[in-house]
Amino acid sequence: ADGNAPAACSLLEEFRGRMQQLVEKAWATQEDAPHGDVRLAAEVSQTALEVAEWNPAVAFMLAETFALALVQVQREWRMLEAKMRSNATSVVHFSEIGQGDGPPPSDVEVAAALSMLDILDALRRQTIASTPDLLSALQEAGLAPAVAARRLWRRKLESMGVSASDADAACRF
Repeated sequence: ADGNAPAACSLLEEFRGRMQQLVEKAWATQEDAPHGDVRLAAEVSQTALEVAEWNPAVAFMLAETFALALVQVQREWRMLEAKMRSNATSVVHFSEIGQGDGPPPSDVEVAAALSMLDILDALRRQTIASTPDLLSALQEAGLAPAVAARRLWRRKLESMGVSASDADAACRF
């Protein structure tokens, strides 16, 4: 491709296409992966290329790692949401029927639990983080999906008005 721009462009497109196919192939092994999301697969593969500084040996491995880590982060978010929802629902339910261990929750605790349920409902309709932010958080967390998920979840909760201490507590499960 030396001195031949069309050939170089063709090779580049083929390389990008192979990277994207690798991402989609990695997702095919995961039941809850974003199957068929071509835009997301392109974003993941492009980020892997850039992080790998266009080194094919590194880029292919990184694309697969990012693809699988993204699925794991989404699983972690679902687990965090389910745990928070369960805790808030328990407070509200206890206040309504008066059964459970310990003293009944205060009106302030019930109000906080109801507020958290509203926030969790709103979160279901939103994206927790953009793909570049998610992949950046994964890199910052040393590709540890649980760590990246908790950091992004905490940031999202804080952006929705949850206090830093409550957001921290929500991420300690």
